[in-house]
Amino acid sequence: MGRKGSRYPIEKKLFYIGLVVEGMAPNAIQRQYGIAHSQVSQWVKNYKLQGIDGLRHQSIGKYSGDLKLR
Repeated sequence: MGRKGSRYPIEKKLFYIGLVVEGMAPNAIQRQYGIAHSQVSQWVKNYKLQGIDGLRHQSIGKYSGDLKLR
C-alpha cells in the first residue's frame, strides 16, 4: 500500500522550486539535498501549471457518497 499524505511540506517544495528558478539544475539539487531530480522537476511543472495548488497532496481513489450508493 502506498504512502498517505505528502512526504515533503509545501514550504520545502517551494524552497527546491526556488533553487531551480534561481538557476540550479534538478540534478544538482539531487546531489546536494538527496531529493530525486525527477521529483523536483515534477514540482516545478505542477507549480507552473497550477500554482501552489499544484503542490498540494491530491487524494486518489476517493469516491463521493453519492457514487458509492450507486
